[in-house]
Amino acid sequence: MRYFRLYAIGATIVIAGVMLALYQYDLATNYVPVEGHVSEIATLCRLEKTDQYIVAREEHKTNAVPCEMAQAAIQPGQRFAGYKIVPQTEISWNYVSPVDHMSHTGHTQRDGDRNKWPAPGSVIKIYAHKTKAAKSAFVT
Repeated sequence: MRYFRLYAIGATIVIAGVMLALYQYDLATNYVPVEGHVSEIATLCRLEKTDQYIVAREEHKTNAVPCEMAQAAIQPGQRFAGYKIVPQTEISWNYVSPVDHMSHTGHTQRDGDRNKWPAPGSVIKIYAHKTKAAKSAFVT
């Protein structure tokens, strides 16, 4: 019982390492790097608030909404006063699949401002699945 924290931290690190290794193995064996073109970048915002209690912490999050609406919702006297705005960027890209040699579209959502990600029309490296034509992965 004396070293329980040490064992728990060690087990967490080992589990995280195994998950990362499995992800990298899947990427290396089932995906091939291809050229993709960013077609659209949309920025939405969600509202977050953390209430800290003596023993526990409670997190409140909203769904993604347009940033102008989020800004209006946090004004004093509104329902979400006291929340902070967290930008969320949705990136869409087009690529030609190595399976059927046809154009497909992929997308992902990432936290952060749109200036952090490639601009529309940029060429990016994505990973297309070797056997499933419409499956791709965006690795940052």
